[in-house]
Amino acid sequence: MLHIYKISEYDHIAETNQFDAICQLLESHYNNADKDCILIGNYNIEGVELDALLITAGGIRTLEFKNWGGNILARENGSWTADGMIVEGGARKKSPYEQIRLNKSRVSKGLSTLLDIKPQNISAAIIFWQDAVIDTSQLSDTVKTWLTVCDNAHLSNIINGLDTQILPKELIKSVPSKLRIDEFSLENKQNRSVTINETYEPEAFTNFFDELETAVGNKPNYFKVYQAYNQTFQKFINQKTSQTRLNLGGAFAKTDYLLKEFRATRKLVKTTNDTRVRLRKYAELTESDREKFYLFDLKNLCQFIAFICNCNIPSSLIALFPTENNNQNKKHPPEEENKLSSELDELIIDNNKTPFVKTTIKSTNYIQMLDNIINKLYPVIETRKNKFDDKDSPQELNPAISQKNQLTPDEIKFLCTKSLEIFMEEPVLLEVSAPVNICGDTHGQFNDLLRLFEFGGRPPATNYLFLGDYVDRGKNSIETIGLLLAYKIKYPKNIFLLRGNHESEIINHVYGFFDECKRRYNLKIYKLFSDCFNWLPISAIVDDKILCMHGGLSPDLTSLDKIRKIVRPTEVPDKGLLCDLLWSDPDRNVNGWGGNERGVSVTFNEKTVEEIVEKLDIDLVCRAHQVVENGYEFFADKKLVTVFSAPNYCNQFDNAGAMMLVDENLMCGFKILIARKKNLNSMMYKHLIRNLTPPPKNRNVNKDEEDEKNSRDKQILNENTNNNK
Repeated sequence: MLHIYKISEYDHIAETNQFDAICQLLESHYNNADKDCILIGNYNIEGVELDALLITAGGIRTLEFKNWGGNILARENGSWTADGMIVEGGARKKSPYEQIRLNKSRVSKGLSTLLDIKPQNISAAIIFWQDAVIDTSQLSDTVKTWLTVCDNAHLSNIINGLDTQILPKELIKSVPSKLRIDEFSLENKQNRSVTINETYEPEAFTNFFDELETAVGNKPNYFKVYQAYNQTFQKFINQKTSQTRLNLGGAFAKTDYLLKEFRATRKLVKTTNDTRVRLRKYAELTESDREKFYLFDLKNLCQFIAFICNCNIPSSLIALFPTENNNQNKKHPPEEENKLSSELDELIIDNNKTPFVKTTIKSTNYIQMLDNIINKLYPVIETRKNKFDDKDSPQELNPAISQKNQLTPDEIKFLCTKSLEIFMEEPVLLEVSAPVNICGDTHGQFNDLLRLFEFGGRPPATNYLFLGDYVDRGKNSIETIGLLLAYKIKYPKNIFLLRGNHESEIINHVYGFFDECKRRYNLKIYKLFSDCFNWLPISAIVDDKILCMHGGLSPDLTSLDKIRKIVRPTEVPDKGLLCDLLWSDPDRNVNGWGGNERGVSVTFNEKTVEEIVEKLDIDLVCRAHQVVENGYEFFADKKLVTVFSAPNYCNQFDNAGAMMLVDENLMCGFKILIARKKNLNSMMYKHLIRNLTPPPKNRNVNKDEEDEKNSRDKQILNENTNNNK
């Protein structure tokens, strides 16, 4: 018996047609057969969206649809091609193999507890919609045991081997209830899918408002409310983008195109995308969440439609909007609780300090502006690139930043606003593909950042993941974060930036960045950076196996979904998961979890690392946050590594800097920036390492206390030096 469930409509016509074709195949195969088969379309599990999930007696198979054809070359390592053109994988994966491998891993992780499914009972298939000749010679025999690649004409390949009785009938029958998909059942062919036409008849904007008003009338069944919301939203963006010549694939691309085409405000972009994300995942929301958000999403949809159509919202709908006097307002969506500062919308420059040229960003090619910024920050590197070696000191590599090479307020505003738009779209937990170079703290040591790029290769030729702490301590924090933001804007898929504990107002107000902004520009510039920092991603995972963050592990880190649920924008709290990810340290001398000498967060021992690595099903934890003598240092039998990328930190240490190179096979190596020797006493070195960045006491330390601490450290250093002599 065949049971079909569709969680939501597909974004592409090809995907809809592929789903229907598979339904027809399964209907003919399981017609009047004493066998159970379940097909689930557009199912989201463990953070990935599957095109389809097939459950039979012989096991579970994930299905991925591709609208390609021709001569397909399938590779286990490297890109796939179709008639010489690169076939990319979804979820920012470089190939369909990497995408399907991720899907299989997440399905195994998500269903292992719900259905008690073993990994060997899970397979996968990649299906090309157009006729194809597929070369799988570069796939290993091991991969071929669980991966099927075929075109639409050979769909029968996907059910081969799935009739062997492996899964009990009772388990298959329990799937709809355990996965909570009962309400998505499709009883007949007519309800199976909604064919998306390539052209759309013009429809009056009043009809969209009427549909939304009718949808609200479905309460208290908020699932139907959101179902109607989603249908109206899809119909609207499809209609408004039907005449463009651009190839706009999904809802995100179409929404983004409309918002940019009509020059929407930043607030409207934010609220519209918040609603778009909830509509995409509305089936996964709890009924209480749907009740909590439905009026906010009604307001966001109406404002979006009214803006694009240049019309007024009907008063009957406005009356439903949440207001300050409305009880519904007590249930703000998390995104509404922390609003961006208005500093991003208006930049006021003190003319007595820095001349301000009115912004011309909207009328200027921003790519050219990015190139100008990058070239401005690389004037010496271009002439000395052949003279880079480990013996060069930072002072020899680049002179002090001159007035000529200093970023203008206009350029800083451009970098902050454009990068902020990217950070808002990125998840809290980034999913990064290897190969990638991972770098630790840079702390305003701009010349050493240039060395990193010269040694490792500049984007986009090399991919980078930075683990935070771009500002404070060093003399050129603005140039350091400025260059990183410029690269992020120009190559958003080749460079990724995580948040460190110094990307926080309460910390960088004390340790140098605030003073640098105030001295060289003004407080408005500082506020621009602060608003940008509050949206930085918190953590990243490389190919599902290397978990990266700035600080370390947390007692609250029981699953990766805990990280995904962190709400931005946010300041760093005094305790909890977010605090630990940015502040915690490894320590061999504690039992399990212990206190931290920094005065905030926790420490953890080797056994704790091993337990969390096993629980999260990862191979390695990569973090920064601490100075280590050789630039990198392993912990817990190489299950955790600390990477620090600022050599001769603060001009007080003789530490080297390092970056970790992760290749396509997740093999890790290191490149080292050799330090200038300072001959520091080893005991003194360890003393300073343990107390690098204590937080402000009661999160409110003043500059005098910091100066007093530095003075004590220098005194201890001098005493040790004299004793050695």
